[in-house]
Amino acid sequence: LVAAFIGAVVALNATVYSPVGYVQAYVDAIVRKDPGAALELAGPLPSSSALDDLLTEEVMVDLDILGIAELEPVGSRHLVEVRYVAADRESRVEFELEETGSVLGLFTQWGFARTPLVQLDLQVLHAREFTANGERRIAPAADASRTYLAFTPGVITFDHDSALLTAAERTVVFGTPSRPVSVTVDALAKETFTGLVRDQA
Repeated sequence: LVAAFIGAVVALNATVYSPVGYVQAYVDAIVRKDPGAALELAGPLPSSSALDDLLTEEVMVDLDILGIAELEPVGSRHLVEVRYVAADRESRVEFELEETGSVLGLFTQWGFARTPLVQLDLQVLHAREFTANGERRIAPAADASRTYLAFTPGVITFDHDSALLTAAERTVVFGTPSRPVSVTVDALAKETFTGLVRDQA
Protein backbone atom coordinates (compact mmCIF):
# COMPACT_ATOMS: atom_id res chain seq x y z
CA LEU A 1 0.00 0.00 0.00
CA VAL A 2 2.83 2.37 0.85
CA ALA A 3 4.47 1.74 -2.51
CA ALA A 4 1.16 2.31 -4.30
CA PHE A 5 0.63 5.59 -2.42
CA ILE A 6 4.12 6.81 -3.23
CA GLY A 7 3.58 5.84 -6.85
CA ALA A 8 0.31 7.81 -6.95
CA VAL A 9 2.01 10.90 -5.48
CA VAL A 10 4.82 10.70 -8.02
CA ALA A 11 2.35 10.23 -10.88
CA LEU A 12 0.20 13.20 -9.82
CA ASN A 13 3.24 15.43 -9.42
CA ALA A 14 4.29 14.45 -12.93
CA THR A 15 0.88 15.15 -14.49
CA VAL A 16 -1.82 17.13 -12.67
CA TYR A 17 0.53 18.91 -10.23
CA SER A 18 3.15 19.82 -12.82
CA PRO A 19 4.01 22.85 -14.96
CA VAL A 20 2.47 21.13 -17.99
CA GLY A 21 -0.63 20.20 -16.00
CA TYR A 22 -1.10 23.81 -14.88
CA VAL A 23 -0.72 25.18 -18.41
CA GLN A 24 -3.04 22.44 -19.68
CA ALA A 25 -5.76 23.63 -17.30
CA TYR A 26 -5.29 27.25 -18.44
CA VAL A 27 -5.33 26.33 -22.13
CA ASP A 28 -8.38 24.09 -21.63
CA ALA A 29 -10.23 27.10 -20.19
CA ILE A 30 -9.35 29.13 -23.28
CA VAL A 31 -10.34 26.31 -25.64
CA ARG A 32 -13.78 26.01 -24.03
CA LYS A 33 -14.02 29.84 -23.99
CA ASP A 34 -14.30 30.19 -20.24
CA PRO A 35 -12.69 33.57 -19.47
CA GLY A 36 -13.45 33.37 -15.74
CA ALA A 37 -11.52 30.12 -15.29
CA ALA A 38 -8.68 31.33 -17.52
CA LEU A 39 -8.32 34.57 -15.54
CA GLU A 40 -8.32 32.69 -12.23
CA LEU A 41 -5.42 30.55 -13.42
CA ALA A 42 -3.64 33.52 -15.03
CA GLY A 43 -3.12 35.16 -11.66
CA PRO A 44 -2.83 38.90 -10.94
CA LEU A 45 -3.55 41.28 -13.82
CA PRO A 46 -0.39 42.88 -15.24
CA SER A 47 -1.97 46.35 -15.13
CA SER A 48 -4.81 47.77 -13.05
CA SER A 49 -5.51 50.47 -15.65
CA ALA A 50 -5.70 48.22 -18.71
CA LEU A 51 -9.17 47.57 -20.13
CA ASP A 52 -10.68 44.08 -20.03
CA ASP A 53 -13.10 44.53 -22.96
CA LEU A 54 -11.30 41.80 -24.97
CA LEU A 55 -11.31 39.20 -22.15
CA THR A 56 -14.75 37.88 -23.04
CA GLU A 57 -16.21 34.67 -24.40
CA GLU A 58 -17.46 36.47 -27.51
CA VAL A 59 -13.97 37.64 -28.51
CA MET A 60 -12.25 34.30 -27.83
CA VAL A 61 -11.68 32.20 -30.96
CA ASP A 62 -11.59 28.47 -31.65
CA LEU A 63 -8.18 26.96 -30.94
CA ASP A 64 -6.77 23.63 -32.05
CA ILE A 65 -4.06 22.60 -29.60
CA LEU A 66 -1.29 20.66 -31.33
CA GLY A 67 0.81 19.94 -28.27
CA ILE A 68 1.94 21.05 -24.80
CA ALA A 69 5.45 20.21 -23.65
CA GLU A 70 7.93 21.27 -20.99
CA LEU A 71 11.21 22.76 -22.19
CA GLU A 72 14.56 22.97 -20.41
CA PRO A 73 14.14 24.87 -17.10
CA VAL A 74 15.83 28.22 -16.49
CA GLY A 75 17.03 28.13 -12.89
CA SER A 76 14.01 27.55 -10.65
CA ARG A 77 11.57 28.54 -13.36
CA HIS A 78 10.05 26.12 -15.80
CA LEU A 79 9.16 26.78 -19.44
CA VAL A 80 6.15 25.19 -21.12
CA GLU A 81 5.53 25.46 -24.86
CA VAL A 82 2.06 25.34 -26.42
CA ARG A 83 1.69 24.77 -30.15
CA TYR A 84 -1.70 25.63 -31.59
CA VAL A 85 -3.71 26.61 -34.66
CA ALA A 86 -6.08 29.58 -34.63
CA ALA A 87 -7.68 31.33 -37.60
CA ASP A 88 -5.81 28.90 -39.91
CA ARG A 89 -2.48 30.03 -38.46
CA GLU A 90 -0.08 27.66 -36.74
CA SER A 91 1.72 29.37 -33.86
CA ARG A 92 3.51 28.66 -30.61
CA VAL A 93 3.75 30.37 -27.24
CA GLU A 94 6.03 29.82 -24.24
CA PHE A 95 4.90 30.24 -20.64
CA GLU A 96 7.17 30.64 -17.63
CA LEU A 97 6.08 28.97 -14.39
CA GLU A 98 7.32 28.76 -10.83
CA GLU A 99 6.48 26.82 -7.69
CA THR A 100 3.99 28.63 -5.45
CA GLY A 101 3.61 26.11 -2.61
CA SER A 102 2.39 22.60 -1.96
CA VAL A 103 -0.75 20.68 -1.05
CA LEU A 104 -0.38 18.63 2.15
CA GLY A 105 3.35 18.85 1.64
CA LEU A 106 3.06 16.25 -1.10
CA PHE A 107 1.80 17.91 -4.28
CA THR A 108 3.61 20.87 -5.82
CA GLN A 109 1.53 23.92 -6.68
CA TRP A 110 2.41 26.03 -9.70
CA GLY A 111 1.65 29.47 -11.07
CA PHE A 112 2.73 31.72 -13.90
CA ALA A 113 6.01 33.50 -13.16
CA ARG A 114 5.02 35.98 -15.86
CA THR A 115 1.43 36.74 -16.72
CA PRO A 116 -0.02 34.85 -19.71
CA LEU A 117 -2.02 37.96 -20.60
CA VAL A 118 -0.72 40.30 -23.29
CA GLN A 119 -1.00 44.09 -23.11
CA LEU A 120 -2.32 45.56 -26.35
CA ASP A 121 -2.06 49.27 -27.14
CA LEU A 122 -5.01 49.97 -29.42
CA GLN A 123 -5.64 53.25 -31.22
CA VAL A 124 -8.82 53.87 -33.21
CA LEU A 125 -8.41 56.81 -35.58
CA HIS A 126 -11.33 59.04 -36.61
CA ALA A 127 -13.85 56.95 -34.65
CA ARG A 128 -14.47 55.27 -31.30
CA GLU A 129 -16.25 52.14 -32.46
CA PHE A 130 -14.30 49.06 -33.55
CA THR A 131 -14.87 45.33 -33.78
CA ALA A 132 -12.77 42.55 -32.26
CA ASN A 133 -13.43 39.19 -33.93
CA GLY A 134 -16.74 40.62 -35.09
CA GLU A 135 -17.79 41.88 -31.65
CA ARG A 136 -18.57 45.58 -31.39
CA ARG A 137 -16.58 47.58 -28.86
CA ILE A 138 -16.34 51.28 -28.03
CA ALA A 139 -12.98 52.90 -27.28
CA PRO A 140 -12.92 55.48 -24.46
CA ALA A 141 -11.93 58.20 -26.95
CA ALA A 142 -11.19 58.57 -30.65
CA ASP A 143 -7.56 58.91 -31.78
CA ALA A 144 -6.21 58.10 -28.30
CA SER A 145 -4.23 54.93 -27.59
CA ARG A 146 -5.51 52.79 -24.72
CA THR A 147 -4.14 49.57 -23.28
CA TYR A 148 -6.29 46.43 -23.39
CA LEU A 149 -5.63 42.94 -22.05
CA ALA A 150 -5.94 39.82 -24.21
CA PHE A 151 -5.46 36.10 -23.71
CA THR A 152 -2.52 34.15 -25.06
CA PRO A 153 -2.68 31.97 -26.98
CA GLY A 154 -5.18 33.77 -29.16
CA VAL A 155 -5.94 35.69 -32.33
CA ILE A 156 -7.98 38.86 -32.72
CA THR A 157 -9.02 40.55 -35.96
CA PHE A 158 -9.74 44.26 -35.58
CA ASP A 159 -11.66 46.43 -38.00
CA HIS A 160 -14.27 49.16 -38.36
CA ASP A 161 -17.25 49.38 -40.69
CA SER A 162 -19.97 51.98 -40.34
CA ALA A 163 -22.24 53.93 -42.68
CA LEU A 164 -19.55 56.45 -43.56
CA LEU A 165 -16.22 54.99 -42.44
CA THR A 166 -14.30 51.76 -42.99
CA ALA A 167 -10.95 50.33 -41.88
CA ALA A 168 -8.78 47.55 -43.21
CA GLU A 169 -8.73 44.41 -41.08
CA ARG A 170 -5.77 43.94 -38.76
CA THR A 171 -5.23 40.38 -37.50
CA VAL A 172 -2.96 39.93 -34.49
CA VAL A 173 -1.65 36.59 -33.23
CA PHE A 174 -0.79 36.72 -29.53
CA GLY A 175 2.21 34.48 -29.02
CA THR A 176 4.49 36.30 -26.56
CA PRO A 177 2.70 37.36 -23.36
CA SER A 178 5.46 39.66 -22.07
CA ARG A 179 5.84 41.57 -25.34
CA PRO A 180 3.52 44.61 -25.75
CA VAL A 181 1.58 44.80 -29.00
CA SER A 182 0.41 47.93 -30.81
CA VAL A 183 -2.51 48.06 -33.25
CA THR A 184 -4.02 50.99 -35.12
CA VAL A 185 -7.52 50.82 -36.59
CA ASP A 186 -7.59 53.61 -39.16
CA ALA A 187 -11.19 54.39 -40.04
CA LEU A 188 -11.24 56.19 -43.39
CA ALA A 189 -14.07 57.76 -45.34
CA LYS A 190 -16.08 55.56 -47.64
CA GLU A 191 -16.90 56.70 -51.16
CA THR A 192 -20.42 57.41 -49.87
CA PHE A 193 -19.01 59.92 -47.39
CA THR A 194 -16.66 61.59 -49.86
CA GLY A 195 -19.53 61.80 -52.35
CA LEU A 196 -21.69 63.61 -49.79
CA VAL A 197 -18.86 66.05 -49.13
CA ARG A 198 -18.45 66.73 -52.85
CA ASP A 199 -22.17 67.28 -53.28
CA GLN A 200 -22.21 69.82 -50.46
CA ALA A 201 -19.12 71.65 -51.71
